[in-house]
Amino acid sequence: MEGENCSVSHGNSIIKGISNFKLLTREIEDLLNLLRSNADPETLTRYIDFLKQLADKRDLIEDEKEKITNIIKECISFSLSYIEDSKKFSSEENEIRLELYCMLSLTVLNLLNDNDIEYNSIAFTFMSKCPKMVRLFNCQRHYEKGEYYVVKCKELTETIIDKYKHSDVFVTKILMDKKISVDLYHIETISNRGKLDESFDEIQKVKSRLSDFPDHREYFINICYNVSIKFYKKERYEHSITLLETALKIATDVNPSCESISIIAKLLTHIYTKQSIATNWQKCLKIFNLIKEKDVPIAFFPDLFTAAFFSGNQNTIADILSHYHKSGDFSTCFISEVVEKLNGKGYYKIAIDFIHKERQRRLELKEKFYLFSLELQVHLKTSSLEKASALLEDAIRLAKSTDVTLKQTNSFCKVLFSYADRLFKSQSFMQSLTWYKKFLKFVETTRISGAAITFLKKRICLCYLEMSEGQLAKQMFMKIECPNSNTDFLHLYLGLQIAIMCEDQELADIALKYTGGYDHSLEEVLLACCRKALSIGKTAFICKILELLIEKFNVNEGSLSHLKLSEILIKLYLGSTEMMEEQEKIIICLRKALEISEHVEKGNATEDMMEWFCRVAWNMALKEGTKVGNVFEFFYICCQFLEKLKGSYVRLKNALIFVIAAGIQTLRENGKSEGMEEESKDISRKTLSSIDICRNIEKDNTRILSLLYVYEFETRLLMEDPSAESILRRMWQMPFVDAEALQLVASIAYEDS
Repeated sequence: MEGENCSVSHGNSIIKGISNFKLLTREIEDLLNLLRSNADPETLTRYIDFLKQLADKRDLIEDEKEKITNIIKECISFSLSYIEDSKKFSSEENEIRLELYCMLSLTVLNLLNDNDIEYNSIAFTFMSKCPKMVRLFNCQRHYEKGEYYVVKCKELTETIIDKYKHSDVFVTKILMDKKISVDLYHIETISNRGKLDESFDEIQKVKSRLSDFPDHREYFINICYNVSIKFYKKERYEHSITLLETALKIATDVNPSCESISIIAKLLTHIYTKQSIATNWQKCLKIFNLIKEKDVPIAFFPDLFTAAFFSGNQNTIADILSHYHKSGDFSTCFISEVVEKLNGKGYYKIAIDFIHKERQRRLELKEKFYLFSLELQVHLKTSSLEKASALLEDAIRLAKSTDVTLKQTNSFCKVLFSYADRLFKSQSFMQSLTWYKKFLKFVETTRISGAAITFLKKRICLCYLEMSEGQLAKQMFMKIECPNSNTDFLHLYLGLQIAIMCEDQELADIALKYTGGYDHSLEEVLLACCRKALSIGKTAFICKILELLIEKFNVNEGSLSHLKLSEILIKLYLGSTEMMEEQEKIIICLRKALEISEHVEKGNATEDMMEWFCRVAWNMALKEGTKVGNVFEFFYICCQFLEKLKGSYVRLKNALIFVIAAGIQTLRENGKSEGMEEESKDISRKTLSSIDICRNIEKDNTRILSLLYVYEFETRLLMEDPSAESILRRMWQMPFVDAEALQLVASIAYEDS
C-alpha cells in the first residue's frame, strides 16, 4: 500500500499488517472527523465493514492499541450522542447510526482489557442497544445482519456473566435476565434464517431457565408459536406440537385469561387433527375444556368438531355446539357440513336443536329458508312427516309475512321437490302426490314463480295418471295455463294421456296443438302414449289420434320421425285383435309412408325403416284370409318400396309376378260386380305397369317373357281393351312363344267369350 491518502474501500488491505498502522489510524481519525461534522449516513455506512475487520484484529502492539482505542472511544461518544438525540434524524439515519455505534463498541471492547474501568460501561451500553438493532434487522428481513450482532451480544453477555458470577450475585442476576432476552432474540433471528433445528434446541435451553425470569414468558410464548408455524409448514408436526404444548402450558400458568391461549389452542388442535385424529382427539377435547370458558374463536370449531365426532360422545358434541352459539355466526355452508355429519352419525335430535337455535338468530331470509331446508331434510330422512308438514306451514307463514324471492327460497324448494320426485320415481304415487300438493301450496302462497306453479301442476297430473285417476288428472290439467309455444311436449304428453284414459277427443285435439315440429321428442311422446293406450285397452282411440296426426302431415316436409309415426300406427293395427278388419287402414298408412319416403333424407335409418314397411306389406299379402284386392295392394306397395331400396332384382321380380297375378284375379272378380269400373282401371294400369317392369328385368328368360304376354293379353281382355288383339298378333311373331302359351291364350279367350 503506498501513500497516505487511503480510503475506507481499502480497509481490508489496511488492517492486514502492522506496517499499516498509520493508515489504520488515519481511517479511524477520518471517521471521527465525519462524526464531528455530522456526516451523512451513507458515508458512515462505508465504515461499518471496515470496523468489522478491525474488531477481529489481534496483532496490534500495546501503544498502537491504546491510540486506536482512544480514537474509537471518542467516536463512540459522538455516536452515542446522536443516538440519544434521535428525534433530529430520520428512522433510516437512526438505524445506520445505531449499527455504527454497536460496531464501534464491539471494536473497542476487542481492544480493551476486560479489567479496564471503561470495559463494563461500554459493554452494558452495547448490550442494552444491540437488541433494538436486531429487532430492526428482523423487521427488515436482514436476518444475516441480525444474527451477526445477536451472536456477538450473546458472547459478550456470557463473558460478563463469567466475570461476575462469583463476585456479585446481584449483577449476575441482572446479566442472566439480559441473557434470556438476548437468547430469545437469537432464536427469533436464526429461525427466520431457516435454522429450525438449532432454534428448537435453543428454545429447550431457555425453557429450563425461564421460571426464574417470568418477565420474558410472553415473548417466549410468541417465539414458540412462531417457530411452531415454521415447523408446521415443513410438515414436521412433532416439533410443532412440542413447541405449542410448551407455549400453552406457560400461557395458562401465567394468565389463564390471556388472549394468546385461544390462538395457540386453535393451531395446536388443528395440528393434532392433521397429524392423527385417531390418536389425538382426546387431546383436542382436553384443550377445549381448558379454554371453553373463554371467547372461543370461530375458526377453532372445525377441527374441534372433527375430534368431537371421532369421540362419538353426543354430550360432548352438544356441549361444543352450545359454546358455538356463543362465539358468533358461522357460515351456512359450515352449518350444513355439521348437520350432514350429525345426520351421518344418526344424531338427529342434536341436529334439529342446533338448526333451531341458528334459525332463531338469523335475520336474513335466504339464510332462514336455507336452515328450513336443512331441518326439512332431517325430518324427511327420519320419516317424521308430521314434523315436516308443520315445518312447511311455518315456512309458508314466514313467506306470507314478507316478500320473498325464488332465489331466497331456492334451497327449501329443492328439498321439497327432491323428496316428492324421489317418491314418484319409487312409484309411491300417493305420497308423491301429497308432497307435490304441499309444494304447490307453498309456491302459490309465495308467488315466487309462475313457471314453478305450472310445473308442479303437471307433476300432479302425472301422479293422477299413474294412479289411473283420469278425471282428477283432467281437472288439474284444465287449470294449467296454456303454453305460449306450440311445442310443449310435456303438455302434449299429459293432454294425450288424459284424453286416452278418458276417451276425450276434444281434449286430444287441444293437446295436438302442441306437437310443434315432428322430431324425435314427438316420437318418444307418442310411443309412450301408445304403450299406455295398449296397456289400458284404448288401442282404437290412440289409433284414431295417430290417424289425425298423419293426415296433418305435409309430405314435402317429410322426416324420419314422420315415417316413425306411420310405423307406430301400423304396429298398433298389427297388434289389434281385429287386424283383418284394419287391412285397409294399414294400406293407407303404408301408402302415406311411401309418399313421405320420397322426401326423407336417405341413410341407413331410412333404408331400415323402408325395409320394415316392405316386409309388412309382403307378410300382409301372404296372410291367410287377406282379401284378393288387398293382396294386390300389399304386393304393389311392396314392389314400390323394393324399387326405392334398389336391392335384389330377384325379390322385385317375385313381388311383381305376385302383383300381376293378384291384379288379374282382382279384375276377374271385379268384372262380376257393378260399380267397380274406376277401381278396375286403376288395378289394370298398375298390373300393366308391373308387366313392363318385369319384362325389363327378365329380358333373357323366354319362359317368363312368354307368360308376361299371356298376362298382358288377359288384363287387356278383362278391361275390354281392343289392343288385346294386337298383343295376340305380336305373340305369333315372337320365336320364344311356344304352343303351351298359345293354348293358355286360347283358353282365356274362350272363357271370356
